[in-house]
Amino acid sequence: MNTLIHRVLLGVLVLQIILAALLWWPRSGEMAAEPLLDIADASAVVAMRVSDAAGSEVRLARIETGWALPEADDYP
Repeated sequence: MNTLIHRVLLGVLVLQIILAALLWWPRSGEMAAEPLLDIADASAVVAMRVSDAAGSEVRLARIETGWALPEADDYP
């Protein structure tokens, strides 16, 4: 009986290894990299608003050192 349990457990282990290899195998070229926003001159953007489906909104503004939140005293 012990050998039967060992064989079943070994089979389950082999199946888990095969499934893990299939799920984590690197996939090549399925999705090509592309810009998130289609902007011709990204340096011309000085502010943007990001909102979700619920209507919550965050405003980002470009300052000398990068991007900041104007409503939060220009928190970087």
